[in-house]
Amino acid sequence: MIDSQSVKAPQAKTRGYDAGKKIVGRKRHIAVDTDGRLLMVNLTPADISDSAGAQAVLDGIRKRWPWVKHLFADGAYDRLKLMDKAAASWSRSSADPMTRRASKSCPAAGLSSGPSAG
Repeated sequence: MIDSQSVKAPQAKTRGYDAGKKIVGRKRHIAVDTDGRLLMVNLTPADISDSAGAQAVLDGIRKRWPWVKHLFADGAYDRLKLMDKAAASWSRSSADPMTRRASKSCPAAGLSSGPSAG
């Protein structure tokens, strides 16, 4: 799971303004496992978007825990950006039989590599 928290930091050398929360300070981008154990923290100025801050967290998680395959994030994160980043950094998962099987057929999208029904 990944989320961020804006905190006031009047004495910080680098800080920004989070317009959504009206806070001048820093933002903590935090990743935890499903039991709540801390995996990664990225500290940025508060004006950095959640999606941009998550990119560095994704890189760190991939290097430290290459077997992680799922990420949960709330609506503040740009879903397409995170999926593109995850696909690029987790390209080795294409060797996973489950991933290959899922990519051969996608009925919801109307795509299939099998014979046509009509």
